[in-house]
Amino acid sequence: MATKAASTARATAPARKKKASVRIFTPKLRDAKGAGPQQATVHLGRSLGLRVSSRDRLIAEIKKGFRVATFEHLARQLDLPERELARFVAISERTLIRRRKAGRLNADESDRIARIAMLFDEAVELFEGDRARASHWFRSTRKALGGAAPIEYADTEPGAREVRDLIGRIEHGVFA
Repeated sequence: MATKAASTARATAPARKKKASVRIFTPKLRDAKGAGPQQATVHLGRSLGLRVSSRDRLIAEIKKGFRVATFEHLARQLDLPERELARFVAISERTLIRRRKAGRLNADESDRIARIAMLFDEAVELFEGDRARASHWFRSTRKALGGAAPIEYADTEPGAREVRDLIGRIEHGVFA
């Protein structure tokens, strides 16, 4: 009897509002004419020196392997020596020499480079297009990342998610 009364009370009670879910930060960018939001991947190629018009095209480029010039372009954008960027994307010096001769990186190396480039592009958006400030922030240690720099933390996908979340918290005024 008590259970029937309790279930009736639950059924007639006003419905509780669901708690707001946490959204993962994905920057919304304006197209070249300022017309409205676009997907972040549409302008991903900016720090890689690529002209990527779709997510499918980006994936195809990664699978094919980026040209070594793409790696060099990203190093310049980040204001990092190529040797240091190679360390962050787990490419040994000897492997980098071989890749220069071949002209292309392999798919795994390209994927790691794309991950860092996407995060850097988000940092540039955070700093309203100021690449120098974004580069400095991206290479400096952050308390919220356990004392690691965002570029160091981005060597794994879970680490990259943490960096994206940090960028989102900063953009929304939640400092951690």
